[in-house]
Parts: sequence; C-alpha cells; structure tokens
Amino acid sequence: MIWFNVCLLMFIPQDLFDALLRPPIENPEVSSIQFVLDESERERWKTQVKPKVQECTGAESVREPVWRDLDENVSFILRGTENEQTDALLSFWGEPFMARTTQDVPRYIIHVARDSELIPQLQDIEREHRLGTN
Repeated sequence: MIWFNVCLLMFIPQDLFDALLRPPIENPEVSSIQFVLDESERERWKTQVKPKVQECTGAESVREPVWRDLDENVSFILRGTENEQTDALLSFWGEPFMARTTQDVPRYIIHVARDSELIPQLQDIEREHRLGTN
C-alpha cells in the first residue's frame, strides 16, 4: 500500500486510527505500507502516529515515510499486489474533499477502479515523489 500526501490529523483520535490504519497494518496479506508525506507532517508522524503504529501487530510492514515538499493537490491510497491490478482511493485538498481540520464535516473520497486509466498516472505521481525525480 502507498499512502500519498495524506493528512495525519485523521489518525490522532484513537478510534479513527483503529478504523483506518490499524486494519491494513495488522492484515497479514499487506506486506508493505509506504507513506509519502509532506514535510509539514513530520512532527505529527513522530509524536502522534508512529507510536500508535509501533503498538500494532505487523508494525514492521510500515516503512519510514518518504519526506518531500509536496505541492500536489491530490491525496490517494494505492493498494494491490504483484499478482493483481492496483486500485485507489483518491481525494483532493480543499473543501469539500479534504481540509486540515478536526471538525466533523463531510469528506469525499473517490474509488478509482483497477481498470481506470487514472491508476498509471497516480503511480507515476507517487514514483516521481518517492524517488525524488520531480
């Protein structure tokens, strides 16, 4: 799994961490979880999220985040295996999709199907940032 440009605020409440991030960490079918995060999230990772990750069974599947100055307005989660095609959950920075707030407001996430032409484009965005070629 690749978590690209997500806001870590959503993992601060324990119930949201348990609902959103604990399941893939503790899923034995998930062999790797890689975050590509904006530098502004570094302290939140260190103090709020990483300690929760370390308490999970399967924490070793979570790699150290790749830190970048991200100016992208997209956020996504890519999931898949070598044997099957990848699909994604996609969102955009800005209302009504995502905002850096803990207020209870609706959020919109788009499921990108495995056969969508958008998947290779998301993979390219992630790869460019992860490898630092952008």
